[in-house]
Amino acid sequence: MVYVKSLLTKLGVQVPHVMVNTAYTNSKANIFLDKNEINRKCVPTGVKNAHPVVMQYVIGANDEPNGHGTVYVNWPELNELLKDKMDHYDCKKLIAFLRLTNLYVGDAICNLLMIEAVLMDLGYSMAQFDRLYVENPSRMWKIKVPDRSIFKTVWDETRLVDP
Repeated sequence: MVYVKSLLTKLGVQVPHVMVNTAYTNSKANIFLDKNEINRKCVPTGVKNAHPVVMQYVIGANDEPNGHGTVYVNWPELNELLKDKMDHYDCKKLIAFLRLTNLYVGDAICNLLMIEAVLMDLGYSMAQFDRLYVENPSRMWKIKVPDRSIFKTVWDETRLVDP
């Protein structure tokens, strides 16, 4: 999304965009998105929760740490917003880049091709890409409890409210 936003900025076009993630997203990723002024939303775990939010924007992406995620593009709206820029090189790059996405499934091959395209265009090595941000260390624990239903969270599952 940072790459997409950079192309839109070069084109001087305001396009509603969003990065949707879950409470399981590493907080350093959220700090990185905020630092790069990427509009982001947090939703409960599951593509079923993320996809309706993503579809409210012209360009949206959702991602979960387990690798699930998609990129959504409202092509009629995007084409309308870009209609006066279609001959611009950065517009052609943006459209080609977004055409790599697979709307229906978090496709690892598509994701790999998109990362490769960004690295090539920016002239980044894998080492430079790896240093964009460093995640906070984290561990997942599974603790068996007699009754899971007693645990209540806020809607986006970022905070426990009861008990």
